[in-house]
Amino acid sequence: MSAETGEFSAPLLGWDPATGEEVRWHPAGPGQDVLQNGHVEIWGSSGMGKTQFVMILLAQLSRRGGSRYGIADFKNDYSGDTGFPAYAGAEFLDLWSTGASYNPLALDDDGDRAVDTAVIELRDTVEEATSAFGRMGRRQKAKLEEALREAYAAGRREGRWPTLRTLDDQLDADLAGVMGDLTRHELFRSGEPLGNVIDHNVVFGLSKIPGNGQTTVLAAGFILSALLLKIQDMPPVPNTIRYVAVVDEAHRVASFQAIRTMIREGRSKGLAVVLATQQPLDLPDIVAANAQTKICFGLPDATVATMAARKLEPENPRLSEQIRTLGVGEAFVSLRGGAPRLLRMAQAYRDSRTLDLPDLVR
Repeated sequence: MSAETGEFSAPLLGWDPATGEEVRWHPAGPGQDVLQNGHVEIWGSSGMGKTQFVMILLAQLSRRGGSRYGIADFKNDYSGDTGFPAYAGAEFLDLWSTGASYNPLALDDDGDRAVDTAVIELRDTVEEATSAFGRMGRRQKAKLEEALREAYAAGRREGRWPTLRTLDDQLDADLAGVMGDLTRHELFRSGEPLGNVIDHNVVFGLSKIPGNGQTTVLAAGFILSALLLKIQDMPPVPNTIRYVAVVDEAHRVASFQAIRTMIREGRSKGLAVVLATQQPLDLPDIVAANAQTKICFGLPDATVATMAARKLEPENPRLSEQIRTLGVGEAFVSLRGGAPRLLRMAQAYRDSRTLDLPDLVR
């Protein structure tokens, strides 16, 4: 949506390296023809330009189109150290050092059905987040549901929403061993519902959370669940991108039900999901089936490049080698299953002035 017309303003993806032709992204708005949604999967090795492209894409969408976005930042790539928050008008929240003044247990509706939905969603999110570290049994799931319900009951008795500290008081030693670091250390504090981040540009800094990764993935899961519940309650919006959910290192949460549901059902609500990872096989089949924009940056490993080529254009015998030899900032782009096109992708550090955006200042 441009500020002048209220219509979606198509951001620049990059340029044809041979002709210099601009190639813009039209998942919505008056130029929409090929694409039917704004879901994107991005592959590429470290240092090949994925993050710089996502930065300039989000800057265009937010500064020109009025879209809002949220980033689950596992590697500190979008922190103040990189200059991104000032560049793209975002707030960076370091969940370990300062926490976030958003409450994942607060809701917009205090009815019993809304609480039941939240309890089930959070219970299942904890199970999904911990599955790579140890399977939760039926008794643990039942105890967690009971703890969540008691936390909401305690909040009602006190005339407020429960917080993670309220939930922490309900955990026995068994459950505290699963999620105690999340609830005890107040990565999320009291405040407005976590789902309300959909009205803002927010980067959730996850990289400093200590431990083996379980608490980090739990925190990401709570963010995604809150977004899903918020989006499901929103009215449909025609032909625009209202919110962009970005996950770097997406393999860490790609199996979450929240991701699968947003990918399947988000289009009518104006949601775009951008999942970036280093290997195409990191993402489940449902992403490949629904993400109509596929962007492949350089993948020097021959095996990984072959996997990417098979997903983009399996009948092209030369594509794998071409992917292996891509330069920094170059990528093959496929739109809705079309033949991949080589582009010199827009990069925040290099092309911001060309696009009348602020400089990216570290």
